[in-house]
Amino acid sequence: MFESGSHLQSLEAIADGLADVASIDAVCWTLACQELPALTANLKSIGYTEAAPGLPLITSTRFSRDEALKMTETIQSVLSDSSTAECRNRLRINGFSRASVEDYDPIMKMESEAVKLGYPDLA
Repeated sequence: MFESGSHLQSLEAIADGLADVASIDAVCWTLACQELPALTANLKSIGYTEAAPGLPLITSTRFSRDEALKMTETIQSVLSDSSTAECRNRLRINGFSRASVEDYDPIMKMESEAVKLGYPDLA
């Protein structure tokens, strides 16, 4: 097992025969298929994990709750503005929502299942 350093490098390693399988998130896979069809033409998806929230947006604790809320409102505004529609469509961004820690429970469940199956260290 080796770490390639990026999703793109993982896809290239599979295409070049240096790796047999890689874990690529659905957004990156879709973007690669869309933007790099020559690379993905000889690759295929063999399975999916259950749905889980995407990566969170993080800010510093030096911002007040009101400032953090204002940032959230600004992000929501940008991601719903018609002037950003083409870019959002190309990047497959279809919204933004506030998530709680509990919303990430599916990821913890996947980790727990991996440990039970003998994969305690996930890269």
